[in-house]
Amino acid sequence: MMSGASGLPDVELADQVGRFFGVDIWFDVSEADTQGEANYTITPAGDLTVVTDREALRQSLLRRAITNPGEWETVPNYGCGLRQYLKAKNTASNRTEIEQRVRSQFLRDPRVLRVDLVTVSPLPDGKPGIVLSSIVIPRGRLRGDQPLPVQLEVR
Repeated sequence: MMSGASGLPDVELADQVGRFFGVDIWFDVSEADTQGEANYTITPAGDLTVVTDREALRQSLLRRAITNPGEWETVPNYGCGLRQYLKAKNTASNRTEIEQRVRSQFLRDPRVLRVDLVTVSPLPDGKPGIVLSSIVIPRGRLRGDQPLPVQLEVR
């Protein structure tokens, strides 16, 4: 079967999309562990669970958002450090700083064409933390012109 937008057979299109977006480690950001870190999941074989395609890009961006700059010695400028803002005052200047940092870091990923939206808001329950919402447009002709939402609660 052929895919309408690309003119490639569906199997070949899926293969090219998979190669473009790559593979990444899956981690559950919906529930943090006891140290406030995202939970990595293990397969029954004892391996880390992985994701592919657009989800691989989303997971990479989530990891970039929560990683503190300097945390990875080999890439000292990697990361937004969102956890550093947990107890910061919810001011317009702090939100703007976070939004600029996220936009700049997301654009460093070679799979990202542009970042259309970045918003930072307080947690709805009023507890310390932030909600990050962003819309990323992946690079490349196989992206399908589909925006990729990237959302994260940092507590």
